[in-house]
Amino acid sequence: MIFDKFKTHRINRQTPRHTVTHTGNNCLPALLSVCCLSLGLSAPLPAFSEEEDESQTQEEVRAASLYGVVRDANGRPAPFAEVFARTRNMHASRMVRSDAQGRYHFEELPGGALEIVARDPRTHALVLQQTEMPEGGRSLHADLQLPPAEATVEGVVLQNGKPAPYARVELYSKQVYSDVGVMRRSVNADARGQFKFTRLMAGQMRIVAGKEGILAQRELHSVQGQTRQVQLTLGDSRALPLSLPTDAGWQLHFDASLALNDAALGPGSHESCYTLLLNGQPMPALPAARLLQQGRELRAESLQRGALEVARQVFAPSSGNWVRYIESVKNISPQAQEVSLEVQGKLAVKQGGLQLLRDPEQSAQRYAISAGRRLQGHVFAGHAGLTPQVTISSDGALSYVWQLSLQPGEVARVMHFALQAEQGEALNLEARVQALSNVRDDLMLQGLSEAERNGLTNFSLRQ
Repeated sequence: MIFDKFKTHRINRQTPRHTVTHTGNNCLPALLSVCCLSLGLSAPLPAFSEEEDESQTQEEVRAASLYGVVRDANGRPAPFAEVFARTRNMHASRMVRSDAQGRYHFEELPGGALEIVARDPRTHALVLQQTEMPEGGRSLHADLQLPPAEATVEGVVLQNGKPAPYARVELYSKQVYSDVGVMRRSVNADARGQFKFTRLMAGQMRIVAGKEGILAQRELHSVQGQTRQVQLTLGDSRALPLSLPTDAGWQLHFDASLALNDAALGPGSHESCYTLLLNGQPMPALPAARLLQQGRELRAESLQRGALEVARQVFAPSSGNWVRYIESVKNISPQAQEVSLEVQGKLAVKQGGLQLLRDPEQSAQRYAISAGRRLQGHVFAGHAGLTPQVTISSDGALSYVWQLSLQPGEVARVMHFALQAEQGEALNLEARVQALSNVRDDLMLQGLSEAERNGLTNFSLRQ
């Protein structure tokens, strides 16, 4: 993400929001893809033929900015594979398909750090390659080899001790592949609740089963050439989106990114959508969350992006009119990692632009208050905690980013809050914002273990 001093009030790029898609006739939503990817197709692939002169073909391909061959796990060309390319200067990936000989090319990608993802159209197996795109319009050759897909996962879905016929079962990789998201496969269980996935790539997976909004999920590790047996019992999770009512008669609506969603909100509810980004990349989410604290806390299962594992949890007490987010990032590599953890939200902005009632610079980057259709409070840090860089644009986009340095195995947790009040309640809202920033709200740490409390990066509880 690009951040200037807060006074600039500008963000030069837009961040994709998340959507949920549904497949089949089941109530279990499909995987939350990183939405608004706007995958722009590049120019059509040239018509290659076996009779073409090799030198002419090579010259034709080199005229493109990025070209190469996609191969299967045995080294053979992989026809009609999807290939995605994104550089740091692009808002989202572009996509082309390889031709019958596995060849692909993109026209004139901008220079800079480049991520290329290839997806097998038959098995959905994914491979990610990171490199550098040359500046000045020079071409780059990059061949891609798809991973083998010879693992099998099978099992049964149960509900109340009995088979759950025709339940929807979805399998996801924990590894995130750039903004393409995660590997996803889905099947319907049969009349005996049994299901089977074949031709899977190996790796850490999460399997989710659901029927009529009641879900089960667990982690597993698929192994090449082996079959994993899984039993899933519905009831430990809930499908998203999900609305939580409050004592005051308003409700909070969460979409599958565990963001507050302004699509269907009641009076007094929050109107912002908060997206989590790691090193500039939006994190996808699974279509389910575990519920804790009598259903008031939603925990998204962890996903991996390269050397990092990230998880999100959201707590919405029945009283208090605020929502607590905790973003956890773990370095799972043997090397130290520099991490940019960003939260970006789209505020509800009245006509005429965003009115800033409390500039973050006035609170030493600890909190801000803005006015749109309703008043919004945003708490970023407490005393003696790591404060983020904060930017609020005139079109209503709010971003804050923490720069983290993580040693191997180290976990960093940042806690932040979203509040809302009606017009005319600015003084009361500021008092509540200050109480959270000063760790004076009795509910703000509810449900956190001692390790989670002591591991907060942006709040010091030793006051």
